[in-house]
Amino acid sequence: MAIRRRTLTFETLVQFLAALMLYTLFLWPKYISIPLGPLRLSPYNLAVIGAFAMAVIAIFVRKAPSRIPPLAGMAMGLFLVFFATRFLSDGFSSTKGASFYSEARFLIWTCAVFPIAVVLYARTDDLSKIGDAICVCMVVVSGAVLLEVALHTVFPAIVLPHIAGIGLDDEFKTMLLRDKSRDGGFRAQGLFNHPIVLGQIGAAMLPLALARLMSRSRRKLHLVTIASCLIAIAFCGARTGQVAAVVGLVAFGTFLIVQSRSKSLWALSIIVLPIATAIVTSAYAYVAELVVGRTAIEQGSSEVRAMMWMRGWPAIWEKPVFGHGAGNAPFIAGTIGGNGVRTIDDFYLSLLVDTGFAGLFAFGAFAAMVLFSSLAAKGSAEQRRLRVALMAGIVAILAAQKAVSITQGIGIFMFLSGLLLASQIHPARRGGKARLVRQPVLPASPGASPALA
Repeated sequence: MAIRRRTLTFETLVQFLAALMLYTLFLWPKYISIPLGPLRLSPYNLAVIGAFAMAVIAIFVRKAPSRIPPLAGMAMGLFLVFFATRFLSDGFSSTKGASFYSEARFLIWTCAVFPIAVVLYARTDDLSKIGDAICVCMVVVSGAVLLEVALHTVFPAIVLPHIAGIGLDDEFKTMLLRDKSRDGGFRAQGLFNHPIVLGQIGAAMLPLALARLMSRSRRKLHLVTIASCLIAIAFCGARTGQVAAVVGLVAFGTFLIVQSRSKSLWALSIIVLPIATAIVTSAYAYVAELVVGRTAIEQGSSEVRAMMWMRGWPAIWEKPVFGHGAGNAPFIAGTIGGNGVRTIDDFYLSLLVDTGFAGLFAFGAFAAMVLFSSLAAKGSAEQRRLRVALMAGIVAILAAQKAVSITQGIGIFMFLSGLLLASQIHPARRGGKARLVRQPVLPASPGASPALA
């Protein structure tokens, strides 16, 4: 019997670097870096650099051209428009140097995962393997959470004392190491920079775990992942995670019905509509209570965010179109917490102050087009269900960003967006150039075939 040898191919390298970027995006604490001469880079930084280089090479090396649906192409174009408006805002800023530097960091380390994922995961016919990889990540994250809870210590305080020369600035280190307990309850943050981010990602990945459980393969992993997401939401101690979970699950059910080709599912949705209405009404009341705050401390937190908007509005209308440039929002509308760290706890307020209405509209249009193109995309029942789960995850992330300006969640939003668009790209059947295919707004009947442009 001949022994089959594995050969190292270009696509193998593509898959390796794509997987490395995925795992480090979810699992590597971004505050732990490795000194490389004058630079300090984390494995995540190195994975992004390597994946970006491979993506550039892949564009020229892959022989078969790709078919890009018009809606997916529009989403990619809106991503470029979003950053064009951001850099234009920096050009009008009074702190041009600092703004361009802040913008470059945001683009390279947070948003570059979008075009990288589009290229490296293009022509991906099986989203289930990627979904399972994300499920494994959530199980590992929940392990870190349980360790925090057992030791009653946040993860950075557990690991940082044992790492020499990590090189954090004092303000960031203070934020990482401080006890973030609230109302006498310990708040875990897992492998992320803040408890709110932990709850945000736990809520965003819950629909994915449910969608994979519906496939009836590797059910133990998916059940454990669901438990892991619930652990993240419960022990983050932040109401944002609960709000995002409710929003994400409602979005998951809604998208699942809208994109379904099953007449029985549509009929079932009509039958259960009264029950669903009651559930959504109850959920709305619950979410409204969470937003306002159930305790004096939570209500105080909501009042602080309201004060940030009161401070930010005059600055927004001072430069309404392009804003004040990246990095200025915390100094204009932010507050200094009890730990002495200046913060702004609202991504959309930060976006408005920094980039004006042009940046906010460009970001909203990009996110909306990613969801719209994915809802209209064709594929197998499993493929469409996983797209719906990723879309619901995106909605949950964007909902949670209303309470936090930390960009770790935006990085995962960009990754999921790239993954969704990549799943819509397929090799062209003929011709030597990338081809756009007409994409119906609503799913066509099973017998219909798309017309090529």
